[in-house]
Amino acid sequence: ALQEATGPRFHVAKIRSSSSYPGTTNELTVTWSTTVPLQGNTQTRERLILSGLTGSLTPDTDDLTILPDPACALVLATTGTWRAASGILELHVVAPSTAGAEYTFRFCLCNPAQTSAASPAYLALAGGAAVQGARLAIDASSADSIAVQGAAEAVAAGARIHETHGQLDRSW
Repeated sequence: ALQEATGPRFHVAKIRSSSSYPGTTNELTVTWSTTVPLQGNTQTRERLILSGLTGSLTPDTDDLTILPDPACALVLATTGTWRAASGILELHVVAPSTAGAEYTFRFCLCNPAQTSAASPAYLALAGGAAVQGARLAIDASSADSIAVQGAAEAVAAGARIHETHGQLDRSW
């Protein structure tokens, strides 16, 4: 029998997309929760990090618009740092979260010009509590779900991110 992971971790980590068409804007929706509260510690620069989203035509920016649900708007910054080559989006945690509460935010990336094979994406925390990273599961609540699944791990002690780059699955 499988044992459930214990300790500080992501309890929910899922993603869905609005479009699978090459070269079009794709609104990605991420829902997450942790088993421990995030502190929103600005001194340690606590960040929520999505990785493995490579292939996007969206250029690098320090001001990618984040559209959080009302609860998430209290916890995460409304802009993030996007790096296209590494496929990483970093969002600052600006206030404490509640353990077990689900938070949802949306952001837009431009799909790759051509379809590509599925590769994993991952959700991690850096600069804060030692929370075990999580594989982003496909949220099948939309007809056009994105196939992104795990790819990086956070080294919480040093708030360093180890990346395994991947591609979005644009063949569904």
